[in-house]
Amino acid sequence: MYLQTLISSLVQMCLMIGLGYYLKRTNILSSEHISGLSNLLLSVILPFSILASGNQYFSNGLAQSLAFTVVIVGAYYSLTLLISWLLFKWVIKEKGKVGVSITMTVFANTGFMGFPLAMILYGSKGLLYAAVYNLLYNLFLFSFGVKLLGADTRSISWKEIVSDPLTISSILAIILFISPIKLPQVIQATLEAVGDMTGPVSMVIVGAWMVGVNWKRILLSKFAYVVCFIRLLVYPLITLLILKCFNLRPEMIGTIVLLTALPIGSLNVIFAQKYGADVVYVNETMLLSLFFSMITIPVVMMLV
Repeated sequence: MYLQTLISSLVQMCLMIGLGYYLKRTNILSSEHISGLSNLLLSVILPFSILASGNQYFSNGLAQSLAFTVVIVGAYYSLTLLISWLLFKWVIKEKGKVGVSITMTVFANTGFMGFPLAMILYGSKGLLYAAVYNLLYNLFLFSFGVKLLGADTRSISWKEIVSDPLTISSILAIILFISPIKLPQVIQATLEAVGDMTGPVSMVIVGAWMVGVNWKRILLSKFAYVVCFIRLLVYPLITLLILKCFNLRPEMIGTIVLLTALPIGSLNVIFAQKYGADVVYVNETMLLSLFFSMITIPVVMMLV
């Protein structure tokens, strides 16, 4: 039943991606529309969904699991950054590809795909784990990640990072969960109604990104396959193997492995462009990972 739900969800996401591709291809959606939808998703829809997940009654077991998630995800990012750095430092010699190859193997698409899938598969508890995961994601990406891409970390605005809607909503969701005060039903229903748009909107955006992509060139990129293999299979399977050694909640293991098994995050493209890395290589590898993830995510999650 679990696998059937996962496959059904991925099929729906593929159909929504196809819709986004069609809408962009036929100019029903313009580049400006896609940019506006992205801002709406990251600033309103996803934060509403995350806030709704925190409006549940406190339990010591779940609280301990959330605390343990911080330790696990922190260890994951520390180790994978080190391993990827040791690997690509010697394998890739082309300027502009080393740093982004490292960040692409480590930082996944937790925003556009992670939260929707976590919500579908594990409900509000999955979103809470995803919120904690996202906080660590931002911490490591905006420090070690951008440093690898050539940024001067002294010039990074931490105020801007902390004021990010996803960061704020993640923190508020955790506070709301811990607090004895709960939101009124009408507010909760509103948050959930807006949050339910997360999946469709995010997948339409992803589909629109695919318009105009040179798939022939993508399929001939040798380093892209290495990055995708590590991102989609090596790190998720190692994470799953380690987590299975402990007596942890199934939804905790499932959410962490799911978020680890996602395709390359779009922020890699944005930061590659900002800091002068090989943007074409990053964008094409991201799309290739998206294509392969439709196969690898069910394979990985079958083992959870």
